[in-house]
Amino acid sequence: MIRENQRLFNLLLIIIDILIISFSLVLAWYIRFETDLLGFSKGIWGFNHYMMPLIFIIPSYIFLYYAFGLYTPQRTQKNILSEAFRIINANIIGLLFITTLLFAFELTDYSRYLLAMFALFSTSFSILERFGVRQSLKFIRSRGHNIKYILIIGAGELGRKVSHTISQNEYMGYRIVGFLDDNLEKNEKVNGSEVIGSVKDLKNVISTKLIDRVIITVSPGIMNFWNQ
Repeated sequence: MIRENQRLFNLLLIIIDILIISFSLVLAWYIRFETDLLGFSKGIWGFNHYMMPLIFIIPSYIFLYYAFGLYTPQRTQKNILSEAFRIINANIIGLLFITTLLFAFELTDYSRYLLAMFALFSTSFSILERFGVRQSLKFIRSRGHNIKYILIIGAGELGRKVSHTISQNEYMGYRIVGFLDDNLEKNEKVNGSEVIGSVKDLKNVISTKLIDRVIITVSPGIMNFWNQ
């Protein structure tokens, strides 16, 4: 279910990004040629001529956003700064690519002011979009939705640190199902979560409970011994 939701969510993000990119170019064209806000002279080309580069802009920007990891889950990122930095980098590369294409097709009369405004608008709106998405997801997760269920193998020092980090950062949308540990009794509490069995119960727990991710905090030797 989580994977299916992530695919739908990514598709929605791509659609929103396409709309933002298109709107940014339209807004830049409108300010450049249809208003006197900046004192620019009117252009000799029509609206359709300036919108033609969208054929290249949209797929190239979506590819760059994908390459910069903007369609991967951002649960562990506490603020927008890292994502904003990647958006800025992707848009700079995208602008350089589009400028190169315009020169390659000898469209040197294409308005540089329009391109500059497009870069500013698309970057700003994309960052605002991601910020809004983050806040929406935090609200949804606080209501118990879009949750990933975590099983921790090992309730030692490392396992306790992991569970404490998860419990102190609810924005990530993780919920601990329980611990598997060979050294503690079943139903014993660890940082508010129960020990639900020993390591040998792993297959049974995975088959009977909703588990999205397993975090191993014991030594590899213990898991290798169990697999023999």
